[in-house]
Amino acid sequence: KMDDSNSRSGRLQFSFQPTENLDLWILAQHTKQTSLGNSANVRGYNVLPATTCNMVPAGAVPARTGPCQLVDHSAIPALGDPQVYTKYATSQLNLDDTVVKWNATLRTSFATITYLGGYDRLDWDSYNPGSTFPTPINVATPVANFATVFNQTEKPRTTNHELRFQSVDPDARFTWQFGAFYFKNDNDLDSFNQRP
Repeated sequence: KMDDSNSRSGRLQFSFQPTENLDLWILAQHTKQTSLGNSANVRGYNVLPATTCNMVPAGAVPARTGPCQLVDHSAIPALGDPQVYTKYATSQLNLDDTVVKWNATLRTSFATITYLGGYDRLDWDSYNPGSTFPTPINVATPVANFATVFNQTEKPRTTNHELRFQSVDPDARFTWQFGAFYFKNDNDLDSFNQRP
């Protein structure tokens, strides 16, 4: 069954207070999704043989939407049943995501100190037929062009940290706050189109 998926996710979080002035919190979450990918009924098409009108000088590039580049509608297959059809290539999606977050708050006589952090590890792997047609086939006999398959693989790793100091009394005439934030994201990207 196309467009079907199997998703599972679990989360654990803990909040505790070791002392009266110290609060700690941590969260861990894992998500796993597998599916058959997106459904697409993609058909090929033909361009009519060259005529005097659509003959292009050497070195020139014909416009895809030019008035003389005609699509042979008689060679386009009927879509048939929009819900049941044979796909020319398999499709799939595999997603694996792990997230960890934490924070700590320490209250002192001179400042409230807060630290927040997090880490996200995502593995994304998809394989889906697309609707990209590399080039129209300019032939006298109907030979359908084939769509491509898009492979997308990404592995982003995200880390962030924040440290904040702020005044103790929020109702005081003068309040202050300062801190620092760090963010880093690394991603291994491997995506490409291929002919099935």
